Amino acid sequence: MKNALWATIFIFYLGLSLSGCYKVLPPITTKNQATKYFEKICKEEYNLPVTSHFAGRTLIVYVPINKTLFRLEAAKPDPFKNDTVQDKMTILYQDVAFDGKALDVKYDIRPLKSYPNDLGYTAAADETLQKMSTNLINAVYRSFADIKDDPKATLEEKRPEFIHIYLADIINGIQYEYLLYFEDYIESAQQVLAYDEFAQRNVYEITGNRNIIGDSLGQHLEIKSVTWPEFIRRQIKHRINYKYTRSSFPPSENTEQEILKAVEATMHAYDYKIYETVDLHDLYKNATTHYTREEINEFK
Repeated sequence: MKNALWATIFIFYLGLSLSGCYKVLPPITTKNQATKYFEKICKEEYNLPVTSHFAGRTLIVYVPINKTLFRLEAAKPDPFKNDTVQDKMTILYQDVAFDGKALDVKYDIRPLKSYPNDLGYTAAADETLQKMSTNLINAVYRSFADIKDDPKATLEEKRPEFIHIYLADIINGIQYEYLLYFEDYIESAQQVLAYDEFAQRNVYEITGNRNIIGDSLGQHLEIKSVTWPEFIRRQIKHRINYKYTRSSFPPSENTEQEILKAVEATMHAYDYKIYETVDLHDLYKNATTHYTREEINEFK
């Protein structure tokens, strides 16, 4: 399942890099104009049945999909296993809470022994999901990127700050959620922001819920504006997951230092200077460590 997910995420990023090929004429200056243009592109060009909402400066996009999006397929000619033990740093539990001032991270991350045991199959993403992801990203970029982010503009005139996308398999009740800061989104499309860094800033999650089944309008969603503390909280959690599951640079055995690096990288990326403290709770060791913002700045 992880390989299938990351194949889809790669297509998601590819869609961003292709977005710059499009021009919007005539110029779009308000969110209402951009939203209408976005829905027009999705319907007429891509045949995507989108439902979109604004909550403050958060654009929420819901796309119901009447198709099973993952399938099992053979990954290698033959299954294999061996008796060579491997040690790998593994996340057994982690959660992040943040109120804008105090950040709390609870975790149980430690080395575990395992033996290679490949049964020869994997979960593969359906081409429909990959194509929809690419087209959806192109439509968002073409519609909203040209709106100027003037500090003096009214809320109606300002472009979205966050993009919150839900791709929902309404046959099986599986939902693929993406949360992006729009400026990151634009810099990635213009190839200013490096792929690996954008991969860590783009928050994603797969969840299942029976309320998703048959929900063509996204009525199960809670429509609300994304706040900066919520975005920061989710990105730190994502960066930690990324480090331990996808990074080309394996994590060290100093788990506390790896978490603090994720915290500092997130705060630095958005120049978020109003937080005050960070508390790390190691559930395995039953230990808590307290840091100030000044101490976190040392983990660059």
